[in-house]
Amino acid sequence: MGTTQTPLFSDNPGSETMLDPTKWEYVPYSAVNNPAFLGRTETNQYLPSISNGVILLTIDTENPIPPGTGNSFAGTAINTMRTFQPGPTGIVITVTGNLDQPQTGLVGGIFLYGNVDPSTGDHDEIDTELVSNDPNNLSVNTYDNQPAGPGNPQTVSLPQGDSVTQSHTYQMVWTSSQISWFVDGTEVATTASNVPTAPMSLYLNFWVPGNGTNGWTYAYNGSLQPASTAQTNQQFGFNVSSVQVAQLPASTPGAAGLIANLSINQQLELIYIGYFDRAADGPGYAFWQGQYAQAQSGGESASTALTNIANAFTPQPETAALYSFLANSGGNLTTPAAQSGLITFIANVYQNIFGRAPDTAGAAYWLGQITSGAVTPGSAILAIANGATGTDATGLQNKISVALDFTNRTNAAGLTGAGASSASFLAAARDVLSGVDGTSLNDTSVITAESGTGTYISGATSASAMGTADPAVITITGSNQLIHPGMGGQTIQFMAGASADTLVLGSGGVDQVSGFDLATDALDVGSLLSGANLNLGGDIAALNGYLTVADQGTDAVIGFDPTGLGGGNTIAVLHGLGSVVTGLDTLIANGAIRMS
Repeated sequence: MGTTQTPLFSDNPGSETMLDPTKWEYVPYSAVNNPAFLGRTETNQYLPSISNGVILLTIDTENPIPPGTGNSFAGTAINTMRTFQPGPTGIVITVTGNLDQPQTGLVGGIFLYGNVDPSTGDHDEIDTELVSNDPNNLSVNTYDNQPAGPGNPQTVSLPQGDSVTQSHTYQMVWTSSQISWFVDGTEVATTASNVPTAPMSLYLNFWVPGNGTNGWTYAYNGSLQPASTAQTNQQFGFNVSSVQVAQLPASTPGAAGLIANLSINQQLELIYIGYFDRAADGPGYAFWQGQYAQAQSGGESASTALTNIANAFTPQPETAALYSFLANSGGNLTTPAAQSGLITFIANVYQNIFGRAPDTAGAAYWLGQITSGAVTPGSAILAIANGATGTDATGLQNKISVALDFTNRTNAAGLTGAGASSASFLAAARDVLSGVDGTSLNDTSVITAESGTGTYISGATSASAMGTADPAVITITGSNQLIHPGMGGQTIQFMAGASADTLVLGSGGVDQVSGFDLATDALDVGSLLSGANLNLGGDIAALNGYLTVADQGTDAVIGFDPTGLGGGNTIAVLHGLGSVVTGLDTLIANGAIRMS
């Protein structure tokens, strides 16, 4: 999803106390085939209230509405005034909410409904049902010009055994050929059968099902009965904090896109590129191949298995080293430090997979989606890549080809990135992608990169056999040199006798720097600032907040935060200077910071 979705409908309650009647209506009573009576529930003939930014859909066990107290429950059913249909690209319905207690026998519904034939009852419908009898699962369903009744249901597990009493973001991605359901950004179900395409309104309801011929045994609880007096009334709640319907861009998860045309081997390389801007190492690649095969044999869909693998990269040590906020946020991504880290993460993902910065609208969209929990960082990488078109798509496919070639050939040569060769291997796995472009599929940039892989293998295997120095360490032996190691993530060794050298810092990885001479050498942050569209006018003192330096044992760790809030990610480690460089002021005082 390389561009933003187009909002069609949104209701994110703030200080309001009632729903907007220009957006919503309650389901009205009718004397014939009463649509306001569902299961054992008569639905209220008024819109629900709002409290503390939450729409309160309620069920009362005491019902003053005819047919009378003691015979039915009083519930809630509302629908949007407007209708929606998938159109050429599809739409996504996003609702965040939860049941407020674990009382069994209740159903909270999020569904599209319409195209009703009054003579037969045939209709269209797409459901997400929160069933309190089965709180760790969801019931999803579709009807395509079909009668009321069982439809085409699926029962699917919530991620990680969560419950419908916890707040989750539920999404239905509806295209003309497929429907997919997501919970907190993870796909939990999909179907290409019985897919309606006619216009439908969005409904939210909260009701008590019955039993028997027209009931729903799965959701029924016979011990839950209506109250006969107001004094014995019990009230239950389905709390909804936000509702959105949006038109999807040309490609998105749930719709065919670039990923659908990739093999699983190529998809795994895509994940490595998105997170780390490198080709996979052989052992890691084989591990994830095994995880995917195991998930498939266990019944997971290909899409769910891939998304779960992408999410499983988030807690990995290499990810934590690049994006410390993911490990330290405790799940709260709204803090200034986490927001700064997310901005960097999104910028790096675009740079890694497309070789460019994100457009402003796209960056803002993904920041909001990940912050809200609508998508995870891993699923965001897949969605951004899936929406690639034009040179973005061509360049990404070329990068994947080069990465897969590197993984296969280095693994065959016994170069696995393990042990003492780790730094040089990872540097080579990044470098091989650095010049790949999107001029055309399998263009000269691909040929050049794959030739570079051969050169690396020859040098690495020769060095291994001879016991020589690591060929991927950038060794600085001269003086008055400008060292520009690219986006970052390199191992750099200043040798004895070298002096007055300038190292250009980047934000694409963590440079490991040894032998840096505080008295004569310098760090240039000009490229770092320009890449983040920052212009400090050459004022070194203004770097405070953007550049941070922390004393960590024997090392000095340098971080960069493009928002100036003092968070961000680590970009360089000055080994051996932990007791000397204790802060940014130390570097400035020694003239070791430059802004070219």
